[in-house]
Parts: sequence; structure tokens; C-alpha cells
Amino acid sequence: MFNSIDSLEGIITEVEEELLSAKRYKLYSDNWTKELPSLGGVYIIRNEEQVVYVGETANIKDRMHKDMRNTQNHTIRRNIGKYHFSEQTEYYPASSKKKFASSIEELVDQHCKNNLTVSAVVVYVGRLEVEEFLIIKYEPIYNSKSNGRSLK
Repeated sequence: MFNSIDSLEGIITEVEEELLSAKRYKLYSDNWTKELPSLGGVYIIRNEEQVVYVGETANIKDRMHKDMRNTQNHTIRRNIGKYHFSEQTEYYPASSKKKFASSIEELVDQHCKNNLTVSAVVVYVGRLEVEEFLIIKYEPIYNSKSNGRSLK
């Protein structure tokens, strides 16, 4: 008999393995989004070997190209600012309606550029399930509280 739980776990494991061995792109490097597919999938962001963020999207290339550099469009940037730069005098919380002060935006850009890489794989069905599994497994520091993780 077909066991859908075993099948889902198998799919998630395969996606995880593929994601961990997928090509890494240095955030914000020249043409870093050029090779990414314009399809739905799951992505991980790492600082060296540590998974620091897990996300899913309907279009990997657009998410990286259009949203990843915009604090109002991507939670990771807001969480990086909060996690690393909240002690700065110019710091105030950013949101989907308001960016950080320009000096904090520059610090977030530099942190991303100097420390983070992204890997992505196409996933046709079950993106949310894969994302949730990986968030639970890796407990990435930049995933938001709404995903069950909190920042310091």
C-alpha cells in the first residue's frame, strides 16, 4: 500500500540533500542571480556552513533579484539589521513599510555581501512543507518569530 507520509519524508530528504550540495552564490556579487531559475523552489542562505535562513518562493530568480536587496520586501534583511546592528545609534526597526536608516542599510548590504551565500533548488510541489521541515531541523537564526524562531 502507498504510504504518503513515507513518500513526503523521502521527497523532503531528497530536496534537502540536493539543496545542501547545490551551487552556492555569493549574495550581491556580480551577476549572482543570472543562473537561477525563474521557477518555484526552496532556498537556503548560509554563513559559511551554518544555515541561517530558509525560504520558499514561486520564482527563485525574481525573489533573489527583486526582493533580496530590499529591506521592505525581505524578512532576512530586517532580521539581520535587528540581530547585528540594533545597538547602533541610527537603528530603528524596519518593516514592510519602512527601511532602516541609510547607514544601517549599508551595514546590512555589507554583511550580506561579505558573509552570506545562497543555494536554491526547484520544487514543484510541497515547497511549504520542505521549508517548514528545514526551519525545524536547522533552526536558522534569521527566520522570523512567525516561523517559531526568535532572534536574540
